[in-house]
Amino acid sequence: MNSSVRTADVNGLRTAVYLMQMVSASAPLVLLGLLISLAIHIRVGLGHWPKPMTEDLPTVAFQWHDNLVGIWFIFSLFGAAPVWCICQFIPSPGAPRQKIDKQAVLFIAGWCAIFMLGRFDPTSFTEWLLD
Repeated sequence: MNSSVRTADVNGLRTAVYLMQMVSASAPLVLLGLLISLAIHIRVGLGHWPKPMTEDLPTVAFQWHDNLVGIWFIFSLFGAAPVWCICQFIPSPGAPRQKIDKQAVLFIAGWCAIFMLGRFDPTSFTEWLLD
């Protein structure tokens, strides 16, 4: 095999691994964005904040949005950390240690932001979402 082909394969693998690392590390922040967009969706759709256990928005668009949030939540909670850890074991000579530390901080900061938003939510959205 030609050495330029091997170099291209290694660079492609490095890029794919880095992309998987970044998607996994930023999964909680993407989830935060999806939760905020879901809150905006239900607030605009109903015209007020939903009452827990009594109101829902019966539109197809909302159901798709809600399902997307649920699927991404499951990935963020159960899939992102294992995928990120597995990617750390794939040898990548060009990845400095700083990127790994930044990715871990990004992941932890995302979950902290979600927790703080849910804990100090002045509206009834978080209560409605969790019931």
